[in-house]
Amino acid sequence: RAIFAVQAPLPAVAVVVAAGVLPETVRRARAFIDWWGAALLALATVGGLGALQLVGTVGLDPVLLVLLAVAVVAGVAFARVERRVEVPLIPTGLLRERNFGASVAAQWFFGFAYMGGYIVTPVLVQEMFGLSVAEASLAMVLRPLVFSISAPAVGYVAVNVGERRCAIIGSALLVAA
Repeated sequence: RAIFAVQAPLPAVAVVVAAGVLPETVRRARAFIDWWGAALLALATVGGLGALQLVGTVGLDPVLLVLLAVAVVAGVAFARVERRVEVPLIPTGLLRERNFGASVAAQWFFGFAYMGGYIVTPVLVQEMFGLSVAEASLAMVLRPLVFSISAPAVGYVAVNVGERRCAIIGSALLVAA
């Protein structure tokens, strides 16, 4: 329960800071929500995550195969819908730009390693150091807290040192960790 006492105020502080820092966006006369794109992306994500959840436990179970098929079909349909709608969730032209597309692809792959560690680390900390669930949770709060606090400084460094160099060094550090 203590973890919520630490984590709950953080988003409230972020909202207050964002309200004061972020510029107002220009309002469009007509704004559309890409409901088909959102539904297909959700379906692809849920299918893919469901398949990942089952892959090591059930073998080639029909449920696993259906989830994989749903993820692939919904992902392809999402890509097609996004190319045709007036206001896509993800402008497909951005993915073709090397700086954006390559960094999104790298983030996607590194996300597997990062989130795998995010799931395994609390269990490891509990077993290796004998911490309780609450103690391990409080220890794990440091990771997102450090990211949140350091993000503005890292953005400044990336702009001044170079995004590519920072991305390569950061990726190498993640692999080493």
